[in-house]
Amino acid sequence: MPASGREYTFSVDTVSVDGEARLIVRGEVDLAVRDALTRALEEAAASTDRIVVDLSEVSFLDLTGIAVFAAAVVDGSNVSLLDPPPLIRRTLELSGLGEFIPIVSGDNSHDSTQ
Repeated sequence: MPASGREYTFSVDTVSVDGEARLIVRGEVDLAVRDALTRALEEAAASTDRIVVDLSEVSFLDLTGIAVFAAAVVDGSNVSLLDPPPLIRRTLELSGLGEFIPIVSGDNSHDSTQ
């Protein structure tokens, strides 16, 4: 484990919270994990109208991950991104994704403001 105490191995777990699917994503989100993340989003979309992706434990996010989230929205999913760390939030903002997917903090996952 790195000195920062953060684990960089990717994982995604899905839990149901108040009728929505919450995907808890951990580690690095890049090309190597694209298919697993896409599959998790597709499975969540098949069971609910609302998906909240908890990014609080994501250590790295590249354009591949951004494209997966954008594709979910294009496919009709109602997605919001919860608690991205500051650097990840900045990456999302610079990409322009925040114009299409709400980026929320705390348990304001029902709030569509950024």
